[in-house]
Amino acid sequence: MRRERRPLRDNLRRWNFKNVESLGEALDEYASFDDGTALRRYGERGPGARDDEALENRRETIMCQNAEIDRRMVMLSATAPLYFRLLDSYYRGGLCYEVKGWEQTARRAGLPHDRRAHKKRFEVMLEWATEALFFCRSKPPRAVA
Repeated sequence: MRRERRPLRDNLRRWNFKNVESLGEALDEYASFDDGTALRRYGERGPGARDDEALENRRETIMCQNAEIDRRMVMLSATAPLYFRLLDSYYRGGLCYEVKGWEQTARRAGLPHDRRAHKKRFEVMLEWATEALFFCRSKPPRAVA
């Protein structure tokens, strides 16, 4: 008996990150919020305002990226819990936008967080965590026969 494939949540398409840098950019945008006033049209639109279609396309792209990041974070939590805690609190928690966000994230993860040298180590660990997240896939790659 064959199981039917369930559609993705809200018809989101699967996002494929081409490299670690594109995943890092998507993580930077994970907790970002677009200005919804352009969609609500309060008053006249100013010069340089994005049109509704471009704003809606950008929002859909961010939603697809976030869904794929969430899928990979589930796998990362099982394989590398420290990296999961770093990425979860720093990017998904929105601390990447705070001035001292790295210190709060390091404190939550149990890392040293009081000097400039520790910030550089934190940034290196964040890069490693991003690479580990990139290599977490929801499906293993197919073997080539």
